[in-house]
Amino acid sequence: DWKGERSTWTFIRRKDQDAFMRRLVSAFGKGSAYEVPESLDDGWACADLADVGIERSAVSRFVERISRGEHGDIHSLLIAKDGRLVLEEYYATNGKRSGPFVEQVFRPRPHHLASVTKGVLSALCGIAIDQGLVKGVDEPISTYLPAYASSFAGEKRAITVGHLLTMTPGWAWEQSRYAWDDPRNNAAAMYDQADVIRYVLERPLAAGPGSKFQYSNGAATVLGAALETACGMDIERFAERNLFLPLGISDHLWTRYFDGSIEADGGLALRSRDLAKIGQLFLDGGTWRGRRIVSENWTIESTRRRIPLGGPWGWGYGHYWMQVDLTTEHGPVQAYFVPGDGGQLLAVFPDLRMVVVMTAGNYGPDAKTACFSMIRQYVLPAVIPPSSPRR
Repeated sequence: DWKGERSTWTFIRRKDQDAFMRRLVSAFGKGSAYEVPESLDDGWACADLADVGIERSAVSRFVERISRGEHGDIHSLLIAKDGRLVLEEYYATNGKRSGPFVEQVFRPRPHHLASVTKGVLSALCGIAIDQGLVKGVDEPISTYLPAYASSFAGEKRAITVGHLLTMTPGWAWEQSRYAWDDPRNNAAAMYDQADVIRYVLERPLAAGPGSKFQYSNGAATVLGAALETACGMDIERFAERNLFLPLGISDHLWTRYFDGSIEADGGLALRSRDLAKIGQLFLDGGTWRGRRIVSENWTIESTRRRIPLGGPWGWGYGHYWMQVDLTTEHGPVQAYFVPGDGGQLLAVFPDLRMVVVMTAGNYGPDAKTACFSMIRQYVLPAVIPPSSPRR
C-alpha cells in the first residue's frame, strides 16, 4: 500500500543475476576511508578535499555516520568546491552498503529528483527568455496557452509567467494538508485528469494573482506546458538541446502524467554528477566550462529571495529556488537551493564557491530541514573560510 493505492508484486528469481546479487549483498561499507572522485570524461575536474580547504577528517566522520545508517536512506552525497568535484559517495540499504561496487552500479543511473525538477524548469524558462521565445516574466501565461483561452476569465487573465515561478498565481490549491488518497489533495488529483492543464487552470482563485504564496505542483506543470508552446517543441527536447547537451548530460528521464503532459513539477531523473553541474552552472553565473548556457542575469534573479516564508530556518523563495542563511562559528553562510521529496537536494553556497548534491529515500515531512541539519552540522564546519589559515 502506498498513498492510498495498492499494488501486488510477483517476484521471480533470475538465476543469471545471482552473481550480481552476491556482490551487492557483500558490498558492506568502506567505513570512513576517503577517496578522491574518479575523473571521467564528463566535464568534471576532480580534486582532494584538502586541495580546496575542506577538512578530510570531519567529512569522513559524516560519511561514516551515513554508512552506519544514522541518517536513514541516503543514496548519494556529492560536494564540488572551486569548480572541482571533491566528494562522491553512493549508498544502498540505509547507508550500510557502499564502496566500489555500489558506486559502479548507482553512479550511472539517473535518480528521481522529485521537486528538484523545478530548479531545472526555472533554468529552461530563463533560456527561453534569453532566446526571445518568452518575452519575460511579466508576460501573461494565456499568451502561450491559446488552446485554453476559455479558462482565462476575469482576474485569471492577469496570471503571469512570474506568478507561476514564484507560486503566486492565486489558484485554490492544497497538496500538503490532506493525505494523498484524499480527493481534496489537488496534486494527487492531477493524476486522474483527462486534461491536467485544464484541471489546474480551472481551479478557482483564492487570492489575487501575485498576492499570496501557495506551493503548487500545478503551477510548475502549467509553466512546462506554456514553455512547450513558446519553444515550439516538447520541453524535454528543448532541455536536451539547450541545457543537457551543453552540460554534457547524456542520460536523463522525464515522466509524464497519464494525459501525456510532462511532469515539469517533479518527474525528472538525472545522475548525481549531472545534477551537480546544474548547481555549478548557476554558481558560475550561467556558464559551464567557459560556455554561456543561460544569462548571468537569470541566475541572479531566479535565485534571489523574493518571498519570505519564515519558519525557524527563515526560508525564502525565488523562481523555484529557495534561500536560507545558516549560522556557523565563522558567521552566517548563505545558500540557495531546490529541495525534493524524499531528501533530494541541490544546494549552492556562493560565498564558499561550493555545490552540494544529496539524493535519498527519506520520505516524510520537511526533508529539506533534515538535509540542511546535516550540512550545517557536518559539512560547513569542515570548510575552511577564506580568511582562516589552511589546516
